[in-house]
Amino acid sequence: MKKNIIITSAVSATIIAGITLLIINSAKKKNACSGICAECSGCGKKLLTPAYYVQKEKLLKKELSKKEDIFKPALRKYYQDTEIQQIIAETSAQFDLLIPAIPYIGGDENPRTEDIENAAMVLAFYKVQKERGRTTNEIGRMIDDSIKHELQQYPGWILHIVGSRFFSQKYKRLEKENAIRSQSRKRNNL
Repeated sequence: MKKNIIITSAVSATIIAGITLLIINSAKKKNACSGICAECSGCGKKLLTPAYYVQKEKLLKKELSKKEDIFKPALRKYYQDTEIQQIIAETSAQFDLLIPAIPYIGGDENPRTEDIENAAMVLAFYKVQKERGRTTNEIGRMIDDSIKHELQQYPGWILHIVGSRFFSQKYKRLEKENAIRSQSRKRNNL
């Protein structure tokens, strides 16, 4: 039961973060923001500092390509292999567009940076699936099935250890401290 709760929570958090990125990206387009500034808030003004995620674009693309094998079994329920290859290419192209728009949340100092990077990858996949006429529920099932497939690669005892970490008081305290630190960062008011 705990395993299902963790999976459902991860999928929900990822979808919420992805939708947040979609909203931010839409606002930037509306304001003609280039989205390349560090800590970009959609102001439309360029700063000299390149965005954190643009600097690590090659690494992010490599991480996205690793996730292909995780999503393929779920995609096979809906598509043939040739279509799956097209979806992978379209998702990669969509992710290229999203990289400059990923909100900077503290980089290596914020343990949630990896989560927001993964959310951007899922958002790219989501957008490609929506263009192909899939419903949000269908896409959610694909993502959920993919995460379940990924988790099946690990022994149960490892999942138990990792899962129990998310419910510890120490972890909850650290998350609260990280949230306070993240929310207190100065915003760029140009």
